[in-house]
Amino acid sequence: MDDEKHLTVMRGSKDPKGLDRLLAFSDGVFAIAATLLIFSIKVPAPKPNDEELVVQDLTALGPRLTSVAISFAVIGLYWVSHHRRFRYIKRYDEGLLWINLVLLASIIFLPFATELIGVHSDDRVAVVVYGASLSAAGFVSAFMWFYASHNYHLIDREDISPEGIHRATVRIMIPPLIFLASTGAAFVHANLAKTLWYLPIPIYLSMEFLRRRETKKIERIERERGPAG
Repeated sequence: MDDEKHLTVMRGSKDPKGLDRLLAFSDGVFAIAATLLIFSIKVPAPKPNDEELVVQDLTALGPRLTSVAISFAVIGLYWVSHHRRFRYIKRYDEGLLWINLVLLASIIFLPFATELIGVHSDDRVAVVVYGASLSAAGFVSAFMWFYASHNYHLIDREDISPEGIHRATVRIMIPPLIFLASTGAAFVHANLAKTLWYLPIPIYLSMEFLRRRETKKIERIERERGPAG
C-alpha cells in the first residue's frame, strides 16, 4: 500500500475529474483573455456628417487593431498548444496545477499589454512590455510541457516517442524565442520588434503543414505494407 501511495505521488494522479476541472478552468481563462482584447478598441465618437473625419478616426485605430489581432492569434496559438499537450498528459500533480496557474496568469495579462501597445505603439517601453508578455506566456507553456514529459513524468511511453517529445518541445519553444528576440530588437528600433511579432504565425503554420504531410506519408507507408504477417 505504501508503495502504491509513493508511486501516485511520483507519477501523479490519473483522476479524470481532476484533469477535466483543470482543462475546463484553463479553457475559461483563455476564452476570457481573448474576449477582453476587444475592449481595448473604443468606437470613435460620432462626427457631424463628415466621412473624412470618420475615416481618420478608423485609421487612427490601426495600431490597436493590429495589436488585438496579433494578441488574439497568439492566445489562440497557445491555446491550441495547451490543448495538444493535454492529449498526452494523462496525469497531474500539484506541480502541474501551479505551473498551469502561472501560465493562465501570463495569458490573462495579455489584454493589458495589448491595450498598452495600442495606446503607446511607438514607445519603446510599451514594445518591450508587450514582447516580454508574449514571450513569458510561451516559456511557461514550454516549461509545463518539459515538466510533464521529462522522464515520462505525467505522460505514457506508449503514446509518444522520445523523438516526438523532442519535436513537440522544439515547436513550443519557437514563438517565445521570437518574442524574446523582439524585446531585444526594440532597443534597436521599435518597428523592427513589431515586424518580428508576425513571424510565429507563418512559422507555426509551415511546421503544421510539414507535420501533417509527414503523418500522411507514414500512414500511406503503413497501408502499403499491409497487416503484419
